[in-house]
Amino acid sequence: MYLYLADTDDQLRLPRNTREGILAALEPEWVTLPDNQGVVPDLQPLLPLMLREHGLNLEARYRGDELISVQAK
Repeated sequence: MYLYLADTDDQLRLPRNTREGILAALEPEWVTLPDNQGVVPDLQPLLPLMLREHGLNLEARYRGDELISVQAK
């Protein structure tokens, strides 16, 4: 997973449908809401780590569909 941060002007029109999927700008506060079911489970614990420190190598472990741990490697 890669995180891209950007400051944009008002001319950027999002969301935008791309070949890879939908490109949308989301506020970190919305993404990390505890009851947010609109994002993949590992993004919520990983995002704060990614925003604090750049160039991290992070690992998310699952048991079936359940996220069991997130850690920096």
